[in-house]
Amino acid sequence: MKRYKEIQKIAIIVFLLAIGMLIWINQDGMIVDETYFFPEKNSELESNLDLIDEINQLKKHYQLRLRYLQQPWYGENMIVQLMLEKKDTSSTFGDQEEVLNNRILFKARMEIESALVTPGETIILPLNLPNKMDIRWAIKSENRQLSNARVWLSITSANGDAALSSFVPLMVMPVNFHFRTILGLSTQVWQWILTGCGIVCAGTIFYCQIRKNKERE
Repeated sequence: MKRYKEIQKIAIIVFLLAIGMLIWINQDGMIVDETYFFPEKNSELESNLDLIDEINQLKKHYQLRLRYLQQPWYGENMIVQLMLEKKDTSSTFGDQEEVLNNRILFKARMEIESALVTPGETIILPLNLPNKMDIRWAIKSENRQLSNARVWLSITSANGDAALSSFVPLMVMPVNFHFRTILGLSTQVWQWILTGCGIVCAGTIFYCQIRKNKERE
């Protein structure tokens, strides 16, 4: 009976450790939340007279926000989110927003090596004000040493198909991160290991309890 009691204690400790590790590896961790303002000076943009008024409106009323996990788990999708939002959410200028919608196209490109990017590295979309522009990339990499990427944002006039080949670079935003890993294994592998360990420990706990009850009889 004493032997089963000791085995049961060990199984309970290992079971609790497995549960604790499963909870830990499912925690997101710290989120980087950076705000970027449109550059005041850009010779290429200033030479584009077709968009000068719209660009000035963007500089005056809007800002960019970039969010991502600072330490994503290796093997999991890392979400990078780029948003265009008002500097002052209480301000309204509906007619001007409609003009911007009809005049501007944005191109956002995720620059990263050795990674699968969903829905794709390059996303082109029109403004849809007053709705917030919200672009999201899901990044998955087999290279656990990967630690940086960049988001390139360009702009062009929404006048015909020819505009698609004339995007002007607006700004570049760094994405600096570091994959977390345990012994170099992905979280999916650890989830299987810890789940299996938890099932075995739970079975051992119940088996030892049954054996102890029988020995008491």
